[in-house]
Amino acid sequence: MRALIMAGFAGVACVMAASALASSPVDDAVTDRKAIFKNMGKPFKELHGIAPGDIAAKRATVVADAQLIKSLANQPWTKFGPETAKTTVKTEALAVIWTDAAGFRAAQTKFIGAVNALDAVAANGAPDVVAQKIADVGASCGGCHKVYRAK
Repeated sequence: MRALIMAGFAGVACVMAASALASSPVDDAVTDRKAIFKNMGKPFKELHGIAPGDIAAKRATVVADAQLIKSLANQPWTKFGPETAKTTVKTEALAVIWTDAAGFRAAQTKFIGAVNALDAVAANGAPDVVAQKIADVGASCGGCHKVYRAK
């Protein structure tokens, strides 16, 4: 009987440990948004590394990267609900995101607009125009990073 009770306690302990390791919807949202930003960062770094004089020669890369960023640009914002302030996942999001929701939304809108403008000129725009649009996307990233993200 004692062995049966001990086995029961061991089973409960295992279930509790497993549930502690399972992620919550809040943690999942934070993990998802971090992954989206990371996936946007890779093509942006590639774009940022292309010299303006090389844009015409690397047009296919510019177009593909701009399209990838555009496909991801709207996705992370729904994953910043106020409940995510209580995540157990390491995040660089500052509390000002929720206290200055209007400013945060304005920064998102500016970013999405800059991404759309880049995508619009990526295929056929003059290299100097494309280079400026790449710089505009970078500046719009800074609009969030400087205010809403821990350094």
